[in-house]
Amino acid sequence: MINSGGISPDMLSDMMATPEMQDAMVRVMSSSEMQDQMIELMQQPEMQDSMVSVM
Repeated sequence: MINSGGISPDMLSDMMATPEMQDAMVRVMSSSEMQDQMIELMQQPEMQDSMVSVM
């Protein structure tokens, strides 16, 4: 399964396992603006489906 961004759940899992991606996510999520955007993104049903399949 590939989402609209062209990233499969397996690809996302592999990327999130790298220290570089984890560091990038910490930097991104420290911004309140990015936190708000992430909340909006996570409310989309297709993103919820993708996250469920990753976890």
